Amino acid sequence: MGWKFETERKSYTLFDIALITVVFFSVVALVKYLWPDSIPFGFFEFWRFTGTWPGFGCIIAISAVWNAIENAIAARHKFKDDPEPSRNARGLFPFSLYIGIKPAVTEETFFRWILFYVEIIAFKMSNIIACGITGVLHNWIFGPFVNLVSFGFLEPWLFHESSWAVGAALIFSCGRFRDGHMYQGFWGWLCSWFFGLFAFYVMFNYGLPAAMTAHFAFNFTAVYAFYLTEKAMERWG
Repeated sequence: MGWKFETERKSYTLFDIALITVVFFSVVALVKYLWPDSIPFGFFEFWRFTGTWPGFGCIIAISAVWNAIENAIAARHKFKDDPEPSRNARGLFPFSLYIGIKPAVTEETFFRWILFYVEIIAFKMSNIIACGITGVLHNWIFGPFVNLVSFGFLEPWLFHESSWAVGAALIFSCGRFRDGHMYQGFWGWLCSWFFGLFAFYVMFNYGLPAAMTAHFAFNFTAVYAFYLTEKAMERWG
């Protein structure tokens, strides 16, 4: 049976998310305590705003416009196949807040922090087991490829001075984040991967709260872009 995209999003309860986070958090805390050099970052190092306010403003603007355009295109294609509006104006604002806040907090916490830290440890251990092959694959294949498609913006972290495992963990976390959006089809799947890279760039330069804010803007504007595009198509075709 061939590989295919999922048509529906997997649903996780808040309990599921909390349980997964606690387990991963506990693993990272224990390993960090027993092996202090396993992760080259402080445990809460990224939980603060850094960078400049003009730069942060540009990040938010890019996030908002990016997904607004993506969803406007999606709404246009959807309307051609099914002209019935997906959502009316009533409840649009609270829905957009929910769609913006929940993924921004849960996904950024998990993929950009907990899973990222866990995978740094995992890649270091797997490299020992694989006699160095894992590091070679990253340094010569996966790392250079991601560095190329991200135009070198992530190079300091893809080839971190402390260990290549930082870059490998970054790529793996983005892959898991991307695969969680397979229900959106190929385009959504691909854009999610690039947004994952973008979110890491934001976190490294502006902090995890900034990445959450960018993710919120990314999702919040998408709801309105989809709704307004459908309305425009309904009126002007």
